[in-house]
Amino acid sequence: MREERCLLLRGLLPREQVAAVRDSVLQVCTREGRLRNCDAPQDVVRPEAACESPDPRYYAAYRRVVSLEE
Repeated sequence: MREERCLLLRGLLPREQVAAVRDSVLQVCTREGRLRNCDAPQDVVRPEAACESPDPRYYAAYRRVVSLEE
């Protein structure tokens, strides 16, 4: 964990709430063309033409994700 610099606290947040936020983020990313449509969350795939900073498409998707109110 020290090398990865992350901490996982299972059960800290309600599973249903985390799943709802994840679904909302995936919906935004799909609408913005950052993900291909998929039927199951485990099937999420980035498109080959992924954008990164400073691409304006990246910032459009980023703004929508951080504006979610869940």
